[in-house]
Amino acid sequence: MGIKHLKSVICLSFLTLAIFISNSVLAEENNTIIVTNIWESKSSSEIKLYDNNSTIIENQTFLYSNCLRYHTEMRDRLVILQKSIWRVGDWEGNNPTIEATAFQIMPDGKQENLWSIKEEADEGKLDCNFYHTIWYGCCSACPNHRLYNPKTGKLIMEYSDELLSVEIPNSPLKRYIGYKPSETITTNSWEKDKKHIGTLTYSSPDKIIQRIALRMVGDSEDKFGIGFAHISIEPGGKDQKLSKNTLDLWESNSSKDPARLTNFKIKIVFYAGYTIVIPVRKDALFFSKTKFDCYEIIKVMDTAQP
Repeated sequence: MGIKHLKSVICLSFLTLAIFISNSVLAEENNTIIVTNIWESKSSSEIKLYDNNSTIIENQTFLYSNCLRYHTEMRDRLVILQKSIWRVGDWEGNNPTIEATAFQIMPDGKQENLWSIKEEADEGKLDCNFYHTIWYGCCSACPNHRLYNPKTGKLIMEYSDELLSVEIPNSPLKRYIGYKPSETITTNSWEKDKKHIGTLTYSSPDKIIQRIALRMVGDSEDKFGIGFAHISIEPGGKDQKLSKNTLDLWESNSSKDPARLTNFKIKIVFYAGYTIVIPVRKDALFFSKTKFDCYEIIKVMDTAQP
């Protein structure tokens, strides 16, 4: 195969191409550390053009967020070396890959390699609280967001649209809630089930606390679209304030007891016409039953304290 090889420093704008179907299931977590000398690494861009009219675009860069120093327990000088790869050709999507390795730079210049991940995603960015990857999807597919703890590299959240949060004011306690429909990239083993509808995740900034999978009951000739939904939080306590997608539990002001994260509900309204309401009691999703007329609830991860 002939190759035209062009190297240059380029500035790439937003790419709208994305692949809809993944042929493999990604690992839940990949903490195998890639040992790299950060002082010998460089930002770079590379384009390879093949005779079959396919193009590979690679960009390597460094990510740094100054706010990590003030809003988390992270030591300063955390840097992420990230490589993004797009494969573009005569097909829908761009078959993207993100490779990222986090480093802690010590005051004497020595480095500590913290974690590495590799996954199918279009974009990666370092926010104040997360390393955040995005798979944009195409056609009728939903995007998929994955959030990682910047200190440990552990996956803490996966969602497609809204990211909800619950906080106790004047306390470090915070929880995240996200919903991922079946109409997006497959990253977990249970999502290969033909009756899978979606996954709800309840997490802390450090780890996933609970995940539940929603599954159809009965048969459906056309399953696509049944997982599309809107999620929201419903206050239930005496002094709870909801602002956009964040619920503040003022009734538990200053408490550091996770059991005070309680008495609110997660509401999932499906475009297909049915609604699921899940109470949260003492920092755990609560189910009085798990089987209903149209769907059933399956726990796929549970690290909540009894």
